[in-house]
Amino acid sequence: MNSWIPIPNDSDFTLANIPLGIVSTPSRPLPSPVTRVGNTIVFLSNLYDAGCFQNLSPTIPASCFSANTLNPLFALPKVCVTAIRNRLIDLFREDTPFGSLLRDNEELRKGALADAETQSLHHKIEYHLPVQIGDYSDFYAGRHHAFRVGRMFRGEGNELQKNYEQLPVGYHGRASSVVVSGRSVRRPKGQIQEGLFRQTEKLDYEIELGAIVGGGDTDMGVAVGVEEAADRIAGYVLLNDWSARDIQSFEYVPLGPFTSKSFITSISAWVILSDALAPFRVSGLTRFSQTPVLPYLTHPASTKPSIFNINIECTIHDREGTGGVVTTTNARHLLWSFEQMLAQQTVTGCNIRTGDLLGSGTISGEKEGEEGCLLEAGQNGTVDVPVEGGKLKRRWLHDGDKIVMRGWAGRGEKRVGWGEGCVGEVLPALISSKTVKGVGHSTKFGTGEI
Repeated sequence: MNSWIPIPNDSDFTLANIPLGIVSTPSRPLPSPVTRVGNTIVFLSNLYDAGCFQNLSPTIPASCFSANTLNPLFALPKVCVTAIRNRLIDLFREDTPFGSLLRDNEELRKGALADAETQSLHHKIEYHLPVQIGDYSDFYAGRHHAFRVGRMFRGEGNELQKNYEQLPVGYHGRASSVVVSGRSVRRPKGQIQEGLFRQTEKLDYEIELGAIVGGGDTDMGVAVGVEEAADRIAGYVLLNDWSARDIQSFEYVPLGPFTSKSFITSISAWVILSDALAPFRVSGLTRFSQTPVLPYLTHPASTKPSIFNINIECTIHDREGTGGVVTTTNARHLLWSFEQMLAQQTVTGCNIRTGDLLGSGTISGEKEGEEGCLLEAGQNGTVDVPVEGGKLKRRWLHDGDKIVMRGWAGRGEKRVGWGEGCVGEVLPALISSKTVKGVGHSTKFGTGEI
């Protein structure tokens, strides 16, 4: 499908996409909802004021187009979000039936359209968290990752716990430290063993997919079934679950990760709507357990689970710009769907709210070079991981390293993706003037200070 808005051949932002995000500019300092076509950002509030969303059924409240988060929009029934996306596609396509509203309206185009690639003092696009996240749960649905890590720490024959193929395993993350792509990552400090406190020497990334909950809040005591859950997922983001492995290894017994994960989690600025990814649904990994999945986690035969054929690539570059691709994987390497994750989250009656975030867990493929984190690729820091054929080598992340995760599905005019996706640069640990009993010093990655 062609558009009257120019779309580069390799763009993730085709008419098959129409993602949503929140941005501000020097001339528009209040964050507001936008979409993107090619290299053009479109402000939805301008379109609404010009009558571009008239006669939609059901009617969309005006406040959804001027809010500083996508929560009011995602709180609506999914059919409303679908109607907005379809109207946007009709407005942008080359043979638009609404040409007089936008394409041929020079005044509206000047106010509503902005160049996403031009960054200057007077024209700087600032991206904000697309949703206000009330709660964040991170799951462990990538079985290849779970299997390798289980073997690493529990030995051959004990890779997966008995519950792993019976339900989506997860833990409660920290919503307050979820940030939008582009935010730098400060190397954390913590206790890594009995009596030893220092900055982490095992800083890692994790490639994940995140789902944003929509469809309004639920009441406590109400479980969301797998079939209903499909209408409760507004869209998807790329997610980097930054991890401090030495802190994690000491603190995680018996309740799981805590401060080793909570210092920061990055998500993409763009939310790709569920409808845009629907053509890329695939079957997940095959279960090995002979015990059937219980009914509350069973997908109806008539529905496809929210597991997707999405290519994901991660790059590392050092301060000098040396580096490149460290891993490529695919989001199809999940055992559990996001509908099943949401059903498990609510099965005991836990209420959910619009904007809640569900992480998939680390997504790794079966082959070498498809590992979703350095913990796997470097076998817990025992071997070097080549970056772009050996231009750079890493066991863990260094200060100054820039991590970029990109994800896309499809080709040509059907390509859908997050653009630059999820970006973060590692900063040295903060220097402290206080003396901490039992502190150890490290100079390998940072300043040697704590």
